[in-house]
Amino acid sequence: MAKSRRQKKKERRPAPVSPPAPSLVHGTLAFFQIGDAAQDTMRLQPLRVALLLAIALHQLNSFPMIGVAFFGAAALSLVPGAGRWACLVGFVLLAGRHVSTFPDVSNHSYLESVLLLLLSLGDERRKEEGALALQGVRWLTVLVFVWAGLNKIWYGAYFDGRLFVLLASGRESFAAPFAQILSADEWGHIAALDPRRIGAGPFLPTSSILPAVANASWVAEIAIGVLLLIPATRLYGAIAGLGLLLVIEALMREVTFGLVTANLLFCSLPVRSQRIGAAVLGGIVLVLVPFKLGYLSGFDFM
Repeated sequence: MAKSRRQKKKERRPAPVSPPAPSLVHGTLAFFQIGDAAQDTMRLQPLRVALLLAIALHQLNSFPMIGVAFFGAAALSLVPGAGRWACLVGFVLLAGRHVSTFPDVSNHSYLESVLLLLLSLGDERRKEEGALALQGVRWLTVLVFVWAGLNKIWYGAYFDGRLFVLLASGRESFAAPFAQILSADEWGHIAALDPRRIGAGPFLPTSSILPAVANASWVAEIAIGVLLLIPATRLYGAIAGLGLLLVIEALMREVTFGLVTANLLFCSLPVRSQRIGAAVLGGIVLVLVPFKLGYLSGFDFM
C-alpha cells in the first residue's frame, strides 16, 4: 500500500538532537551570572541619576562649573531615553578634568569615570544591553570590595593596627568613637601623638582593640565581595556592604565614596528598594550642597 504524503514527511524529519551538556566554564559563568534581563532595564535610570548627583557634589567645590554641568546631566537623565547620553556627557567632562589635573586624581574619580562609560553604553530600550550594562556595574562592585580588602593586606599597616592609631591621632571624626572604647592610658598616648611632627611615634596600639577592628575591615570587605558574587547570597552581601559603609562614613566622612558605592550596592537589592535608595541618595546630595559651597558649616568632608 502506497504511503501517504504525510507519512513520508514524518519519515524524512531527522530525529531531535539533544543539546550538548554545558561545559564546566559555561556552567561556572552561568552560576555567577550577575543580572536579570527582565528587571535590569528598570534599574538604569535611578542608578544614573544618583551617580550623576554624587559626582556633581564631588566636583562642586573645586570645579564648580563641572559640578553645575553634572547637576544638569542628572536632570537630563530623568528624560526617557536620554540617560545614556547624559552619562556620556559626564564621562567626557570627567575625562577632561582628569587630563587637566593629572596625576592629582583620586581613585574614586577613576571609578566614577568607568561607571559613567558603562552606563552610557547600555540602551534601556533593549533588554540585552540593559542587562549587560548592569552586569558590568555589579561586577565592578565586586571588584571594588575585594580589591579594597586585598589592598589593605598588601599595605601591611592593618595587621598591628598602626594605621588606625595614625588616623585616630590626626582626625577628629575617626578618633571620637575610639576615645569611648579605649582605656584612658591608651587614648592618652594616641591623643598626644602629632602625625604632622617629624619623628613622632611610635604609632602602635597598646591593646588588641585597634588591631582587631583594623583586621576586621579587610576581612569584611573581601567577604562582602564574595557574597555579592553568588546569587543566593547577593542580597545579604548588599545589606552587609551598606552597613559597612555606614561605619566608614561615621569614621572617615568619605562622602563621595559612600554615595557612589551605596548606589552600586542598591543594584543588588529588589527594584523598588533600589529606587527608594536612589531617591534617598539624591536627597542627601541636595542637603549637603550648602555645606559643600561653604554656606553652612559643621560637616567635615573627606
